[in-house]
Amino acid sequence: MWVFLVLTALGIAAVIYSARRHAELFVVRVQGGQARFMRGRLPPQLLADITDVVKRGKIDSANIHVVAERGEPQVVAPELSAGVLQQLRNVVGMYKVAQIRTGAKPRLRPKTRTDQRAKNRAKNRAKNRAKSKARR
Repeated sequence: MWVFLVLTALGIAAVIYSARRHAELFVVRVQGGQARFMRGRLPPQLLADITDVVKRGKIDSANIHVVAERGEPQVVAPELSAGVLQQLRNVVGMYKVAQIRTGAKPRLRPKTRTDQRAKNRAKNRAKNRAKSKARR
């Protein structure tokens, strides 16, 4: 009997979680004053606008969830002040749900050090080639 109740509760929780994730359009995490894309899809200009709002609002850390509610994008970020939250609503409100869902999937991580090292190696090789040609 208890097993049935536990499994039923887990099933209901899974359905609720799935429905909530389905309604979720994207998540942006703010750390150290930098807005960083976490999951979902969004137009690149929208991410740039959110970054501007975060910088102007001097937000140090927050999680910004945007969900589709009644066909409109809604901002969910309880840890933000009312003024910053309203600015985010204004920015996100310029886009329709369909525009957000068809947006790009930004890179999750910035370029790594190995990418930078490869660029530096290529520059050094070019310099060395130029030096060896000059010696000839």
